[in-house]
Amino acid sequence: MAAKRKTAKAAPARSSRKAPKTARKAPAKRTARKPPPKANGADLLNMDQAIGLLKTTRATFYRWLRAGRIKGMKVGRQWRFYKAEIDRFLKGKAPTIELPTDIGPLLKDLTAQLTKAGGKDPSPSDASGVARTVEVLITLAARMRASDIHIEPYEQHAAARIRVDGVLHSVAEFDLRLLPAIVEHFKRLAACDVLEKRLPQDGRIKLSLTQDGGRRELDLRVCFLPAVMGEAVTVRILARDEGLISLDRIDYAPADR
Repeated sequence: MAAKRKTAKAAPARSSRKAPKTARKAPAKRTARKPPPKANGADLLNMDQAIGLLKTTRATFYRWLRAGRIKGMKVGRQWRFYKAEIDRFLKGKAPTIELPTDIGPLLKDLTAQLTKAGGKDPSPSDASGVARTVEVLITLAARMRASDIHIEPYEQHAAARIRVDGVLHSVAEFDLRLLPAIVEHFKRLAACDVLEKRLPQDGRIKLSLTQDGGRRELDLRVCFLPAVMGEAVTVRILARDEGLISLDRIDYAPADR
């Protein structure tokens, strides 16, 4: 058999043109981390710094934060705290409350209604505007012998109403922007989580008020309910010293008693 000739494959011709060189990207320069921003001349602390300053545990710090005893703010997913607020906590003072609008007109209106009903402002003169507003509202409701307090958000405003003998009476209409601060103070008094705003919560407040020359012990059952425009608050007022009602307080004729 004749040997088969092996044909050599021709090598592909090399192009004389050189591939264009791609420009290499310069490595990104690493910028040094900037120090925490300052607000009003006060340094912002992260959670570890705040815990170290208070010399406490993380669990205890979270408990103070949920109770509203320490004021903080979220920057992304991280907590930040003003050093001035930590100093206020160390001195036993309540956290500062920054309001987007003046609460003075609401407080003045409620105080005028309380004075007309024969009561006095029970809050100390150095209390914040929010604390005084809440205490005056509770005192007014107790003075009017109300069974409930309703604070509800609407589209353009918020309203406070009290229920007397089963009938709702409007007490005040105020700026919707004041509602979060008022709700937060109610949560602080009721020992509820001030950070939770998406779930319903229940709490309890015990108060002792001076009324008609004597002391009146009140047991308040507070309910917080998330709504579209904010959180609604319902307060049931129970007088511990008025569990039994005498016949003299019931409008019955003597023959029917």
